[in-house]
Amino acid sequence: MKLLHRARSLIMKYKVLRLLILFLAVVQGELLNEGKIHRYIVNRHQGSRGRVICHPPLIFALQTLYQLSDGETRESLNGRWQWPPGEGISGEWPKVQGFRTLLVKPIDISDSAREAVRNVSDLEIMDFVNPGQRLFEINQRVDFFTSPMTARLVRKRHLSRHTQMISISAGVIEGRWKFPFSRKNTRDRPFFEQFGSNREERLVMVPTMHQVGVRYSYAQLASTEMLLLPLAGNENVKFMILLSSVLYCTVDLRPISFIMPTYENLTDLIKFGKEQLVEVQLPKLRFTYSVELVPHILDDMGFKSLYSEAANFGRLSNTTKLRLSSMMHTAAIDIDEGGINEVKQSYVKEKVHKQRRDNGVKFYANRPFFFAILDHRQVYLTGEYVGP
Repeated sequence: MKLLHRARSLIMKYKVLRLLILFLAVVQGELLNEGKIHRYIVNRHQGSRGRVICHPPLIFALQTLYQLSDGETRESLNGRWQWPPGEGISGEWPKVQGFRTLLVKPIDISDSAREAVRNVSDLEIMDFVNPGQRLFEINQRVDFFTSPMTARLVRKRHLSRHTQMISISAGVIEGRWKFPFSRKNTRDRPFFEQFGSNREERLVMVPTMHQVGVRYSYAQLASTEMLLLPLAGNENVKFMILLSSVLYCTVDLRPISFIMPTYENLTDLIKFGKEQLVEVQLPKLRFTYSVELVPHILDDMGFKSLYSEAANFGRLSNTTKLRLSSMMHTAAIDIDEGGINEVKQSYVKEKVHKQRRDNGVKFYANRPFFFAILDHRQVYLTGEYVGP
């Protein structure tokens, strides 16, 4: 009986171990998309006002590492995404403004390595111990190619003689609303920022835009409401908003937290929208988000071999042992009545829509919400706004 019991125990342990190995294999080989990348980042890293990720430059940064890697490091990246991303959007507006570069300690870099990354990244030599003027120039270029809102990404105090490679990506999207909001309708309105320890809603007043008399694409989904705001210049590109749901206490039915929607295939949601009259309230947003992906976020994605001692960048240098020391990404969002980011400063002719008795569905973004800029092919930006 003891032998039988021991055999059964060993079989059970083997099954558990086998399931664990299969699970790790699935995670390691998981096909990434923008929705999954968003969740990997925000699950590990929070922002005081929210999170925002510009995906094309970040994916190009990953592709740069793939092009220069070899061995198991290359295998960990191989087949993990099925695009390359489109760097821009067809048409005059909106525009994707991106910057990406790979900073490497002084080594001899082969012409084949430079050619391999020519279309996806700049490849630069940098003395990390004495960066001097070089560090200032790099941060200035991030500003120039994206937005003055983006914070200084690389600072001298983050560099040392141990630094080997730093991947930098930054991006913003500029666009105009197809139906601009009237500035006359903007005023401070309540926003339910979060819940307090005593389970009472924390209500703050934030500058909020208001729109009536316009037909938008709207859908009531399983756990959220979705609104698609069209952007001028390309009828396929939308600004998507998904409202958070509210979790209630099972005892007294009081609200205790907001739950952000977690859809992965965001482009599939567009087809559920039906055009109808919608009354919209949307807060004006302005914040920058910066995140470091080494080590925890890359580890969650299954890319530990990029920064560990086992890293292999033999296609960059077969004589110098290299590993990724840092992978930083930053993005900014600035939304007002005219549009998104810097283009908003241009003149927008206002068209005031008539107030009706029935203004249609009420879509009030007065609690934390998820947002994205996307078309049917690709997600260009994802973000979350949690409050001022």
